[in-house]
Amino acid sequence: MDKKSMIDFVDCWFSRVHQSMIDTLNIPLTSQAEKHSEALKKELGTTKSMSLLEMASNSGLLSTICTMYFSQTDGSRLPTRRFFQYESIVKTALNSLHRKLPTIDISQVIRILANITSCVYQNPASSFINHDEIKEICVQTIKTSTTKTDDIHHFERQVSEMVRVICDHVGILTLRSKSLYGFLHQAFQEYFTCLKLLETDTSEKQKFVVDGFSREKKIQLVTQRLCHHMSDQRFRVPIALAFGKISSSWSLGDFEDLCYELIQTQHEYDSFLPLGAYVLINCVDDFVNYPSNDILLDAFNRLITAAGQHEWLIVCPFLLDQITNTLRKFRKDIVSLWVAEFLSQTSSHNIQTITAFCQLLEGKPHEFENIQ
Repeated sequence: MDKKSMIDFVDCWFSRVHQSMIDTLNIPLTSQAEKHSEALKKELGTTKSMSLLEMASNSGLLSTICTMYFSQTDGSRLPTRRFFQYESIVKTALNSLHRKLPTIDISQVIRILANITSCVYQNPASSFINHDEIKEICVQTIKTSTTKTDDIHHFERQVSEMVRVICDHVGILTLRSKSLYGFLHQAFQEYFTCLKLLETDTSEKQKFVVDGFSREKKIQLVTQRLCHHMSDQRFRVPIALAFGKISSSWSLGDFEDLCYELIQTQHEYDSFLPLGAYVLINCVDDFVNYPSNDILLDAFNRLITAAGQHEWLIVCPFLLDQITNTLRKFRKDIVSLWVAEFLSQTSSHNIQTITAFCQLLEGKPHEFENIQ
């Protein structure tokens, strides 16, 4: 949907909901739908968030967004960062499930959906999961919260109920063909994949508890997961979402240590493209908090050095264009600091690196000329 269609959808949604309430209460009230929907329409009309517009272009997700706004009493806006936009939509769906089925363990539902993403990615040709695989994931997940003394029949009932909830009631998976299920929206799959990436316990029989792991182990495990999937294009958005979550909820020290490990880790393609540095700076839109300038400058330097050594300007100029576009998203003081540091060390750079640096800063005419 384009923006006009989104606005029309919001008008229709709020109008029908308000009219339904008036009819149900059988009270002669004037509909407040237009006033109630004003905040959401204004946000959709003025937002520059491409992730929000992408979600709102899907009628199913826009309906969930309408539900979120309908439930608000303080007039607050949607989160600006993509991870929290996705999280808000998923929480709305799960809250709806909890109201219908209050005895369901929502934390188990979340773990099962995160585990399902692993199975889905093992079948890249279809991105589907069959009913039996969902059941097995439910069995293994529920086992983690049961004891040996639990009644086997009670356990089987738990599994059966959870399979029914996951397949038919949660509103996040949908039947695609005979016994094959997929995520209803790509945003759902990306969000739960992100949660799976951030799990720091590789044991299927243990639930992650922050205090149960040393910070070094947490950083190591998450770094390994991110590095393992960095070259897979399907994980581009989930990794960006993970950086949004990490940069907001981890301590600054832990976040910076992870960033450092990420750009230091050797990857298959590092001889041509320092993959860790490349992924890190391309997640700038999702950062809630920035890592230190030292880490960002290290990432920039690794990229510009590779650009010179491997003659990106000739071999793959699109990579330089991508880095230029990314530089535009950083604060000017960070770019200025990097430029100043690079220029202070020109004697240590070869002519190819200096040429790549000049090409990088050339960008559009006069784009960087005001950097002090």
